[in-house]
Amino acid sequence: MKFNLMDVKVGDELYDSGIRSDRRLQQSERVFIVEKVARKYITAAEPDNKYGMTVQIDRETGRLKADWNSHVFYRSKDDYIAQLRRRKICSALNSAFIGYGTNLFEGVPITDVLEAMRLLQISYTDDGVYVDKQMS
Repeated sequence: MKFNLMDVKVGDELYDSGIRSDRRLQQSERVFIVEKVARKYITAAEPDNKYGMTVQIDRETGRLKADWNSHVFYRSKDDYIAQLRRRKICSALNSAFIGYGTNLFEGVPITDVLEAMRLLQISYTDDGVYVDKQMS
């Protein structure tokens, strides 16, 4: 499952969680409205944009055009929360397969990841992941 914004149209909302890789630059949550859709980039601005400031977002990655290590824009807050949950589950499952790689479940749909958890008898809570039965 590759993350992309290829089907976004003018007028759609994009969600910015405000979380940055550098904690000093963190901001509050914001919503952006898509103003222009081009082949490679999306141009978006905040709804109360007084100064005409816009951002360009890569349609394939959801990241800002100007910064390769920037934050990611999501379709909604619910999508952002689902991605966080998926990352947490996948990192816990990766730790069960030590030595097989770092991102084993990168492109796997969340339904298949949850099925793997069920087969391995691993339970998930919002606090973290724990093993119900010891694997031999």
